[in-house]
Amino acid sequence: GLQGLGGGAVFPIALAGIADLYPPEERAKYGALFGAVFGVSSVLGPLIGGGLTDAFGWPWIFFVNVPVGLVSFIVCWRLLPVVKHPEGGRNIDYVGAALFAAAIGPVLVGLTNKQTAAWTDPWVLWPIVAGIAVLFVFLLWERRAADPIVRLDLFRNRYVSISVASMFLMSFGFFGAIVFLPRYFQVVRELSATASGFNLL
Repeated sequence: GLQGLGGGAVFPIALAGIADLYPPEERAKYGALFGAVFGVSSVLGPLIGGGLTDAFGWPWIFFVNVPVGLVSFIVCWRLLPVVKHPEGGRNIDYVGAALFAAAIGPVLVGLTNKQTAAWTDPWVLWPIVAGIAVLFVFLLWERRAADPIVRLDLFRNRYVSISVASMFLMSFGFFGAIVFLPRYFQVVRELSATASGFNLL
């Protein structure tokens, strides 16, 4: 759970770090480098994880992150400059963040339960309905927040809307493959975790 929270936080923080450290004309270059590392690690990770699982057992896929995380922490602590924005942290949208988490959580629980139940099952349907209802409240809140997490007026710009829609579709395909193909290889085709990683690669 702690690694999940940390991993979920690292992704947006890394992108925010690029925005803090580099001027706008340099950000695309470093964003592309970040994307390349993410893409390579997404296919190498399951291969290495599969090897660790077969050789030592599944708990080691979590233990191996501890030394890597400590080294990363020390490198960032020693080498990253301190960047302070005078306006930063004044109007953090805590309510919006809580509403967004409360909306996404039940939807994910419902979709996870869908693996073993029908769409009409209460443990599938009601969490999804509850999450969508809270998401609606989140959108209403964001329209009046002083410093919203999501500036809804940005979506009036067609370039932003098209970019976000394209990114959604790309992520839908990419993460769908990364999450479900290993299960298909191991459960349906009865391959080992290592062979599943090779097939994903």
